Amino acid sequence: MDATPKPEADPTDPRVDLAVERTLYALERTQLAWIRTTLALLGSGLALDKGLEYFRSQRLAAGTAFFPEGHAIGIALSVGASLLMLFATVVCSWRLGQLRRHKGIARILQQPVLWASLLVTLLGAVVASLQTVG
Repeated sequence: MDATPKPEADPTDPRVDLAVERTLYALERTQLAWIRTTLALLGSGLALDKGLEYFRSQRLAAGTAFFPEGHAIGIALSVGASLLMLFATVVCSWRLGQLRRHKGIARILQQPVLWASLLVTLLGAVVASLQTVG
């Protein structure tokens, strides 16, 4: 095994700047994929909640319903989607912080995708709260 240390990357090398930019774009693409997944889960939660509401009303009318309220699936999907989006946003923000420290940059502009992530998280919370009321 060779015990010689690896040479440090030269900060004046233009490839370092390209690597940082490529990493930023990769973080953005990953975060956008999480946003799409979260929106799909929110939509599925709403669709299942409203779709199953029809069957619940039919069973309530017939007297064969197990539970008078059956919003659990929709609420679980909505809350799960919100928590997933919150976790993905925290991880993305943490990775951006790592990139700032690695590159020695005082500030990388806040990614607009992080703001979109926070809005989707808020949307999920609103949808879940509306499902508990409705």
